[in-house]
Amino acid sequence: MQYRMLSDQRKRWVDCLRGFCMMAILLFHTEIYYTGTSIIGYNLYVSDALYLFFMLSGYLLYKKAGMIDIKYKLKSVLRNLLWPYFIFTSVMAVPKALAHGERVDNAWALVQNVVTGQASWFIAALIVAEIFFVVALRLCRGNLFALGSVCVLSFCCSALLALNGNLVTFWQFGNALQAMLFLFLGYVFHRYEHKLVVDVWPTV
Repeated sequence: MQYRMLSDQRKRWVDCLRGFCMMAILLFHTEIYYTGTSIIGYNLYVSDALYLFFMLSGYLLYKKAGMIDIKYKLKSVLRNLLWPYFIFTSVMAVPKALAHGERVDNAWALVQNVVTGQASWFIAALIVAEIFFVVALRLCRGNLFALGSVCVLSFCCSALLALNGNLVTFWQFGNALQAMLFLFLGYVFHRYEHKLVVDVWPTV
């Protein structure tokens, strides 16, 4: 009974944090569409919200039962992220282009934008980052030091690419490399969560 209550509490805080992040991003885009500018600076809350999304994804990747089944995870990414990405961005391609004042007479450009992962950089980066992370987790056999080293190295590579102006944008590989570190932080937090005081969550 106590375990069930703890599980429900964890689900609530994860859902609440997701909702908070979604509201921050929706607020930013609402400001852009209605005022033409962002009243609150982009980096003040949108970037932080996206980092939290990546950390939550890492948190949910941790399984107490053992290693993640790569085939199962790939199917999960295909079902829950990739197909919804293609469907949503395809439906929204023309309205989004019109809202941004872009041309809509070039259908190939719109299709290319969707196919190359440019239509929603965050979802594309999340898809690639989760696949990279699961593969790295399997190769490191769950060793946190090795996994952490891979994720830190990925983050550094992404930062170097960005500084040189060569950030890989095809399916947001550059951003996915950066996200690996935040997935790792969420994963580690979940792994050692039982050692933390549960009562701290209302304060957080």
